[in-house]
Amino acid sequence: MTGSVLVVDDDALVRQTFGEVLAASGYEVTLADSGMAALALLDAARPDVVLLDIAMPGMNGLDTLARILSRCPRLPVIMITGYTDIDLATEAVKRGAADYVHKPVDLDDLARAVAIQMNPGDPAPPEVLELSPADCELPTDLGFWASPSPAT
Repeated sequence: MTGSVLVVDDDALVRQTFGEVLAASGYEVTLADSGMAALALLDAARPDVVLLDIAMPGMNGLDTLARILSRCPRLPVIMITGYTDIDLATEAVKRGAADYVHKPVDLDDLARAVAIQMNPGDPAPPEVLELSPADCELPTDLGFWASPSPAT
């Protein structure tokens, strides 16, 4: 994987965990502990995707989202929200967020959401069902039924 991600969360453990997971996936990661820090780093980091917590002290995620999109309208922003913030997450998408993930975050889901935003034009891989010859055989004890006689 290539690309860069700006992770914005006021929780140091969350920031560090997300950073490690994304770095292990091959992304260059920049960490910010607030909306103001994210805005200050935006030009220097030049991220391809932003992970942005909604609930932060000071400038919350929705305000930060608005400022990021006013400067970089095509930059995908994935909102991070707690289960109780679903209305806020919906509002964030209405305001231009590309996606959102729920806390507690499944790290595989997080990596998948980032990968999707890194390559938005890539079609989803097709789901292929492979059958073996044994899958196509009918069991011998199935039996046969006679066709009903036409009513006269």
